[in-house]
Amino acid sequence: METIILCTIFGVFILISFILGLVFGFKLRSNEKITMPNLNPIKTVKNHKKEKEFQKNKELEEEILKINLENIENYNGTEYGQKEFPE
Repeated sequence: METIILCTIFGVFILISFILGLVFGFKLRSNEKITMPNLNPIKTVKNHKKEKEFQKNKELEEEILKINLENIENYNGTEYGQKEFPE
């Protein structure tokens, strides 16, 4: 009975190792960065908040750039036609 359980456990381990090897091999071939999954939920939440804040800042910078380019296009020597920047 023990041998059957051990054979099953090792078989599953071998299949998981093979699948991970394939996944990492394809990532190496396409020059993607290999990252191990983060099993710590606190770090996962912090990373998600950082990514969300980074995305928000990126969108704000893009909006400011868009307004700045529109202001350059609309400039005629006066302040009329100029847009204000979001805060």
